[in-house]
Order: sequence, then C-alpha cells, then structure tokens
Amino acid sequence: MAVATERELVESTIYDDFVSSFSEAANRLKVGDSLEAETQVGSLISTEHRDKVHGLVERDREEGADVVAGGRPLEGKGAFYPPTVLAKVDNRMAVAQEEVFGPVVTIIPFADEKDAIRIANDVKYGLMASVWTGDPARGHRLAARIKAGTVGINMPYTAFPGLPFGGYKQSGFGRELGIEALDLYLETKSVTVNTGSRPINPFGL
Repeated sequence: MAVATERELVESTIYDDFVSSFSEAANRLKVGDSLEAETQVGSLISTEHRDKVHGLVERDREEGADVVAGGRPLEGKGAFYPPTVLAKVDNRMAVAQEEVFGPVVTIIPFADEKDAIRIANDVKYGLMASVWTGDPARGHRLAARIKAGTVGINMPYTAFPGLPFGGYKQSGFGRELGIEALDLYLETKSVTVNTGSRPINPFGL
C-alpha cells in the first residue's frame, strides 16, 4: 500500500527502547497465505519484486544499517518476505529514500523538532505522514511543516469520506476524493473586457 509507513522517526532519547519494542512486535506478526484468517502479512506480488526488496535491505546493511528483525527471504512457494526492521539508518540510505512496497521499516533517530522536520521532508515523495505525540500543539505545528498531502496526528492513514487524497513532490499532483477532485474536470478561462473609448495599448506599440 502506497501509504504504508516506511520511515519511523524517533526522538533519540527513547530510540533504543523503541527499536527493541518495535522489532519484537514485528517478529510476532504472522506471515502466510492471505486467505487464512490468522495471516497478518501475505506474499509480495512476485519473486522478482521480493528480490528487489531484499536487494535494498542488503544494500543498506552493507552501508551500516542494523537489521534487527527479518531481512531474509522466506523459503517455500510464494514470494514471502518477513517483516523487516532496520535501525541505525541514515536518511540518505536507499530504503529510506525509495518506495519499497514491501514489509520493511527504517527507524531513524532525530535530535529535536527542527531535526525531525528536516528529515521528514528530505525525501522526493510526500503522500502521507503521521505524527505521534502527547502534545496536541506540537502535532499541529509539525503537520503544518511536513510536506505531505495527508498528515495524521496520533493515527495512521484513514480514508474519511470528503477528505481529498493526493501527494506532494513525486507522489503526484491533483487530488482524488473530496470537492477538490472536481477541479480535474474543469478548465479555467480568463476573459478581459475594455469598456473605455480608446484601445488599450499597454506595451506602447
């Protein structure tokens, strides 16, 4: 899903505890046949795409990322890849910059609010972001500064009726859903009229 979280930005003071808890939760996810009720993570679309996802993970591993959960293709029929968590990630690494379309999350530390905004916006995409905080004012302050088409405060992406959906930068242009979607079917025309007795000659020709 295009709006699935791929980067987790975590304040450095709680970074290690967050990585530990997050990776433990990832390891508990059930991988298997999507038709089975207990399955939480199904197969990727193809083995070719699974290899691409794994290649991105391996590239970042070689560049110094710490794979704390998953990180190896699963054997057997299908294109299964386990929930994978990468820590000690620099935002310039491939998995942090590309659309992975796989069960891979990078966890990136930030020093303060200004640093978090810088990292959040330092990517060529901007479809959806979320801010998790106990301070409502901070949530709205960050939402205003993050360059994404949708920002959730203390909630992931949810398609509410009437809310426009679309992205910034290379996440597309225009909006689906909501009244803003009508703009896609309209064209703007400008008509100017001179009601004076002499022709307008703005360029002095």
